[in-house]
Amino acid sequence: MSTLFADSPDSVRIAFDRSGTGPALVLIHGGGSNRQEWHEAGYVGRLREHFTGITLDLRGHGESGLPTEPADYTIDKMMQDVLAVADACEVEYFTIWGFSFGGRVGRYVATQSERVAKIILMGTPLGLGISREFRQYIEDFCVHWPPILRAQSDGVLDLAS
Repeated sequence: MSTLFADSPDSVRIAFDRSGTGPALVLIHGGGSNRQEWHEAGYVGRLREHFTGITLDLRGHGESGLPTEPADYTIDKMMQDVLAVADACEVEYFTIWGFSFGGRVGRYVATQSERVAKIILMGTPLGLGISREFRQYIEDFCVHWPPILRAQSDGVLDLAS
């Protein structure tokens, strides 16, 4: 299956693929993963006869663009990515199936867009769900990596350091 691309409103290229026939089902992977996991686990193959399965790589994952600024990873921008893929597929209404972090993104899209007909959440905690320690870990992670990614993008990354 060949990779297709949609351009998000901020010009980040979002990789996706589409297969099958029937109502549109957008599958959003978990953090640190990519759309291929839906294929490898057999979901896309089993759903193909009943749904148009649309799998996408969230920004910063898989074959999608890798912005280097933390501000490029807001939940609003990820929602725009999902909607850009739906637009590229010429899909007006769709169901979202989100796994883990993909469920969090999907839950946000569903609350902000009338285009989401249904949502399926798998492995997605509800409620606050993030302790102070884990929140601090994530904030530290977000400060640590952008300079490294920027250096890689600029071709000046020194792996020895």
